Amino acid sequence: MQLFNRRRHSIDLSRKPRDVFTARLRKVTRFSLLLVLMGTLVVTTALAFYYHKKYTALVESTSVRELSVQEIIAAIDRDAVLPSGEDPYLATVADPAVLSKNPLFKDAKEGDRVLIYPKAQKAYLWSTTEKRLIREGVYP
Repeated sequence: MQLFNRRRHSIDLSRKPRDVFTARLRKVTRFSLLLVLMGTLVVTTALAFYYHKKYTALVESTSVRELSVQEIIAAIDRDAVLPSGEDPYLATVADPAVLSKNPLFKDAKEGDRVLIYPKAQKAYLWSTTEKRLIREGVYP
């Protein structure tokens, strides 16, 4: 015999109360498990998109930076003979007042680039505003 309170909720009076409780607990457990799995899927997908976007931006900025280094090397190579056989380091002048004691940085301005060849002990100061080689010197 069944009593119908509402269309969705029916109570089977022939079952013991414990069986009814166990059946409802199973439904709630299945629903909770499904909800946790769906939430995990959504969070994982969101994190994948987020980190893919960050990775793509990093790769693009690295390639732009490499292009900039190659452009500066080519421009300095027109004005001076660059050492061959080693990869240079490129640095940016952040505070010219700190570097003013070194004669290489006497005319340096903030944002100027320094091309450094450590094995050949050479350094080249490149002006980003004037797009020209300012000074070349010995790198200690």
